Amino acid sequence: MNQSTNATQAEPKKPLTQAVFDGQASYYKYAIIDSDGGAWVHRYEPKLFERRGLWASSGDCRFVGYGYDATGWQNSLIVRETIATLEAKLLMQSENLSCYAQSLKYSESIRSRLHSELLTLGYQNDNLQANLQAMDDMLDQAKADQALVSGLKRGIKYSAILALMIMVLVGLAQCEWQPLVEPVVQVGGAS
Repeated sequence: MNQSTNATQAEPKKPLTQAVFDGQASYYKYAIIDSDGGAWVHRYEPKLFERRGLWASSGDCRFVGYGYDATGWQNSLIVRETIATLEAKLLMQSENLSCYAQSLKYSESIRSRLHSELLTLGYQNDNLQANLQAMDDMLDQAKADQALVSGLKRGIKYSAILALMIMVLVGLAQCEWQPLVEPVVQVGGAS
């Protein structure tokens, strides 16, 4: 074996990520790795023919290149993320955070009612003050968690805007700009 073969074998293989779609036409929605570590993008969802050891689809596909990690190639199918799928993910995360924030508000309401009821009943337990302090500490933690949730919501929103701006800039960078009017060149000696 020569040194270039050893160097090639020592290079780490790339994982299949959304980066495989960079520079590809927007209609390529799916990507896979074949058993040899070659990456392909497909217009339509490919199907796995495991007995034959290959992926196949009923439409347009394009070879991206070798050097990808073929470990688990049978499970390598990924779907191109679009603005709509990113927005859906962000919306779902935002809804989860909203539910958490609502439960924090509900917990505060319950704590206030319980506190009032215990004081109204005049419950004379030696541990009452300690229990109330523990509840107040839990409420303070819940408020801190709620502030964190609010910050995460803002971060998600700004991340989505930044991702959209990056995608627009990448799209503009890939355009080949040409002048709208051909320049006029005079030939000859007209004075």
